[in-house]
Amino acid sequence: MLGEGIMGSVVIDKYKDEFNAVSKGGTTAPTHWLGGTGDEELGRVRIFTEKEIFGIAFGQEDMTDFLSDMPKFKEQISNMSKASARNAFEYFLQMKAGDKIALKSAFATRKSENLLRIKAIGTILEDVESSCFYDDEIKHHVIPVDWEVVLDPYKDYNTPDNKYYGNTIYKLDNREMIEMIFNNKSYPNGNFGSEIDISVDEWKEMLKDEKIFDRNSTDMIQKWYFQPGHQATNSEILEIYRDEYPLHSDIPFDETVRALSKRILEYIGRLDMLKINGEKAYWIVPVQGGRDTSDVFVWKLRDELVRAIKELNLFSYSVDDFLSDVYMDSEKYDNIITLLNRKKNIIFQGSPGVGKSYLAKKLAYSMLDGEDKRKIEMVQFHPSYSYEDFIEGFRPIENGQFAIKKGVFHKFCERAKKDKANKYFFIIDEINRGNLSKIMGELMLLLEHDKRGEEFAIPLAYSGDRFYVPKNVYIIGMMNTADRSLAMIDYALRRRFGFVSIEPAFSNENFKTNFKYDKSSEVIEIINKLNALIINALGSGYQIGHSYFCSNEPFTEQDIKNIFSYEIAELLREYFFDDDSKLEEALGWLP
Repeated sequence: MLGEGIMGSVVIDKYKDEFNAVSKGGTTAPTHWLGGTGDEELGRVRIFTEKEIFGIAFGQEDMTDFLSDMPKFKEQISNMSKASARNAFEYFLQMKAGDKIALKSAFATRKSENLLRIKAIGTILEDVESSCFYDDEIKHHVIPVDWEVVLDPYKDYNTPDNKYYGNTIYKLDNREMIEMIFNNKSYPNGNFGSEIDISVDEWKEMLKDEKIFDRNSTDMIQKWYFQPGHQATNSEILEIYRDEYPLHSDIPFDETVRALSKRILEYIGRLDMLKINGEKAYWIVPVQGGRDTSDVFVWKLRDELVRAIKELNLFSYSVDDFLSDVYMDSEKYDNIITLLNRKKNIIFQGSPGVGKSYLAKKLAYSMLDGEDKRKIEMVQFHPSYSYEDFIEGFRPIENGQFAIKKGVFHKFCERAKKDKANKYFFIIDEINRGNLSKIMGELMLLLEHDKRGEEFAIPLAYSGDRFYVPKNVYIIGMMNTADRSLAMIDYALRRRFGFVSIEPAFSNENFKTNFKYDKSSEVIEIINKLNALIINALGSGYQIGHSYFCSNEPFTEQDIKNIFSYEIAELLREYFFDDDSKLEEALGWLP
C-alpha cells in the first residue's frame, strides 16, 4: 500500500517505564535496512515500487539455483571480485520477513555535508532464502517488498556525525537514524502503547466477532487502515471524511475506541490496563503512536491488527462484490475496465435511477480493492460552476484581499502526484450540466490519455504555474440522458472520453434476488411494459431505472404504491406531457 508519510513500529526503550502493564510473550523487533537504487536515470525506484520488489545486481548472472545449497551460494559470493558486491550480497542474505527497508541514495553538498536521500519505505514480505528470484528484465536478484510509502518529492536528511551512506545495503543499528528515517516523528511523551502483545490470530478472531468489533468500531478502524502507513491525526481524518462530520472540529471517536478497548481486554483476559501518568489509557489498545513535532497525537493501527485485517480481506472490495452490488454482468465490467485503463476518462450515460453515481464509486472501489476514500473525490457540475472552482482562481481572503487559490481538481492532482504507484479517481456528477469549456479551460488538452505526465505540463491562466494531469488519475463522469434542458457534450471533449450506456437492471438475477417484496415479479412486469412504451416513444435514454426499488429493508405494499403514485407517475407525466393517450395508457398500468 503506497502513500505519504509513515510511523514505524520501533519500541522506544527509554519510555517503557512510563507504562504500568502486565503481559505475556513478546515479539522480535524488525531489522532496519537501507537499500541503494543506483543512478537516478536508471529508474529503479519506479521499477522497485511498481513491481513491489527490492534487489541488487553487480552484473551477476542468475544464482538462485544455488539458494537450495546455501554453502554453495556463499561460495559464489566469496568468489566475487569486488568487496562491495560481496558485502552487499552478505547483507542481502540476512533480510527477513517483517524487516523494514528504505530506498536511498547518498551524496555530498558543496559545503562538505553528507546527505541521505530517502525515496521509499516498506516492509520485506519474505525471507531471502525462501523468496529470492532473478528478474531478467533488470538483471537483479530480488525479493518481495510491500512499499508502504513512495516519497515525492524525495526527502533529504543530514546524517549523524556527517557519515556518508554510499554502500548498496546498510544494516541500521543507530536508533537516531531509525527514528529519523522510519518514524519521521519525535515522541516527547513516548511511543504510547508499545507493550501490548495481542497476536494476529487473536485479532482475527475478534474482528470476526460483531460483539467486539461492532459497526462503529469497524468503521473507525477502516478509516485509519486506509491512511498511509495506517496512521493519521484526527484532523487528517476529519479532512478526508469531512462529508461524514460536517459539524465537528474533531472526530467523535473517543467513546468508540474506549468501548472497543474494554471489550478487547475482556476477551484477551491476560492484560492489565496500561496506565499513563496514573490514568487508564484505553485508547492505546487497538492503536499505538505518539505526538509529532507539533505536539499533535498520531494514531497508528497496531501492526498485528493490520496483518489480521489483510489476511481476512476485511476491507477489500472484489469484482464479485461489485457485480453483486451494481447488477452488471462480468463481460460489461471487463469492457469498462479495459476502456477506462486505455482512455483514462469515461462517462456513464443513462436515465435517472439506473445507479450511475453509485456505479462510479463502486467501480473505483473495485479497482482500488477497497473503499479507500482518500483516493476518490466527487463533485457535481452546475451552471454556475467555473474554472476558478475546478482549477484555480482569485478568491477572497482576510482584510478584503484576494489571492489565487487552487481548485478541487488541482488539489486532487497534487495528492495523486505524491502517490504515483496507486490509482486515483475523480468523479463528476451531472457532467453535462456545467459549461464544460468554461470549467475545463486548458485541461481540455491535458485530459487526453496520451497527454498525461510532467512532460506535457502547461502554464495555468492565473498563477502561471506549470500544471499536468498525473498518469494515475482517472476521471469518471455521469450524464443524464433524460433531461432535455441539458447541453450535449461538445465534440472536443467527447473525443477525450469513452461513453458507456447504463441500462435498468430489472432482468439481472442479483437484482431480482435482492428486490425484497412478495410481488416483485409483478412490479418488474409493470416496469418492463412502461419501459417498452417509453423506448418506443422517446428512446432508451428515458427508461425508468431500478434504483426506485433498491433498499436494504423489505418493501411493504404501501411502499410500492407510494413509489408508483408519487415518483414514477410524476415522471410519466413529465415524459408524456404532450401525448395524453400515451400518458393515460401508462398510468393505467400502475397499481
